[in-house]
Amino acid sequence: LTDGTHYADARSIAVVGSDVYVAGWESIGSFAVAKYWKNGQAMALTDGMNHANANSIVVVDSDVYVAGGEDNSGGIAVAKYWKNGQAIALTDGTKNANARSIVVIKR
Repeated sequence: LTDGTHYADARSIAVVGSDVYVAGWESIGSFAVAKYWKNGQAMALTDGMNHANANSIVVVDSDVYVAGGEDNSGGIAVAKYWKNGQAIALTDGTKNANARSIVVIKR
C-alpha cells in the first residue's frame, strides 16, 4: 500500500465486489495520518497536523465508514469516525478515547 519510506500500519480490510478497502495510518513528518486505501489508492482522512489512526473500515453501498481517532491540539485523543472522508467526533476531547471498530446496519 505504501512505498516503504515511512512507518505505516494496516488495521482492517473490507472487500466489496472487486474493490479492496484497507484502513490504517502512515507516518508523514512528525505525526501519523489516518488513511484508507481503495484498490491501492490512498485517501487521507486527516491533515497530518496531529497524530491520528484508522482502525476499522466498512463499506455500505457507495458509502465508506472508517473508525479511529485523532489527537486534538492539547494532545488528547478524540474518538472519531469518518463517513466518505467527513469526520464525526464521538467524544469531547477531555479524556483520551479511540474508536476501534465500526458496524453499519442498513435498514
